[in-house]
Amino acid sequence: MEMFTKSYIKTDRPPFELKHRTIPEVLEHYSETKGDGEAIIFVSTDRSRDVVTWSELYQKSCKVAKSLINLGIRKQEIVAVKLRCCPEWLFATYGAMMAGAIPVSITFTYTDGSDLIAMMEKLKKCSLLVLDPGLESINWNILRTLLDEYKVDSKVRSKKMPYFRHFMCCVRQRARCFQC
Repeated sequence: MEMFTKSYIKTDRPPFELKHRTIPEVLEHYSETKGDGEAIIFVSTDRSRDVVTWSELYQKSCKVAKSLINLGIRKQEIVAVKLRCCPEWLFATYGAMMAGAIPVSITFTYTDGSDLIAMMEKLKKCSLLVLDPGLESINWNILRTLLDEYKVDSKVRSKKMPYFRHFMCCVRQRARCFQC
């Protein structure tokens, strides 16, 4: 069987040079040029809408980036994100990128946390988990059983997940994200 190696898409215009080469540059550009224009709209099952403007996306992502750097998250470390599809997911993901970290969306479902441990073993350099506690705190309860120690300043220690150093809990209330 013959392998397809040719593209069937043809454009008659010359390739263009990108003005902005990084995500922070693109977000800053759109924040300056489109400001209060809608960047992303989240619609929930009750049909309510959360609108994120370009300015809000840039500013809140910058705040997350600064927070991650202040926590000690280093370039190329992994930030695991387990949040519902909401504006905070965007801020955490873009903020991690702006800080030089690598955001990875994760999921886990086993109540003993074995799938979370397996995921963290694969990620190796995952130093932070941003977590939605889940309905009736199910996700938090799973994580808590895997931690040897957790403190108010977000520091954690776990023999089962040795790279894991920080934890942030995101509870969505009135369009704001709070730390547990």
